[in-house]
Amino acid sequence: MFNMFDTVKSIIDIPELGLKSGAIGAIIDIYYVPTPAYEIEFFDLDDQVVGTISMKPGQVVAMQKVSSSKFPERLAA
Repeated sequence: MFNMFDTVKSIIDIPELGLKSGAIGAIIDIYYVPTPAYEIEFFDLDDQVVGTISMKPGQVVAMQKVSSSKFPERLAA
């Protein structure tokens, strides 16, 4: 189970958004009824939003957390 704003990776292609398996997104809503699902906002390498889509829990996996100290140039922006 994921939490709001968790970063996830798609394990399926998402042709509706023109994305391949491995696309990175953030959970922006969680649904419990009628079945569990997540609203996920996907973005590109320039941090521009590509789109949002609802996905089932088995269609995404958690991204490994990385210390920001490994990417100091991102902190300067």
